[in-house]
Amino acid sequence: MTYLTLLILVLQISILTPVQQAFRSADVNLLVQKMESDVTIMINGEGGKRPAKQAGLMLKQFFSDYPVKDIKWVHNGNSPNTEYTIGKYESTTGDLFRVFIVVSKETGKIKQIRISKYESED
Repeated sequence: MTYLTLLILVLQISILTPVQQAFRSADVNLLVQKMESDVTIMINGEGGKRPAKQAGLMLKQFFSDYPVKDIKWVHNGNSPNTEYTIGKYESTTGDLFRVFIVVSKETGKIKQIRISKYESED
């Protein structure tokens, strides 16, 4: 492993890890601090571009309706300007959700959060 590859891995961890940990612990205040002033937030198809405080209220309601039981971060990736992570969120209610979070490499702030409920496979 080259030094550059190791450095890139460390930078990925440092950008995504605090966001993932805040999401795991349902720490809305920290998530809001980590957001750009306006963020795209979609929860089960509802939302859009919102001020960080309003996005925080939406997340607070989500965590209230679907308290976290477990979340597994199944994939991290990047593009030239962003890092992203995808997680499988399990609620104490038994509901499962896909979580997609995009973070700006330039600012280290959350640009986008998308949460969608997995449909049952009957």
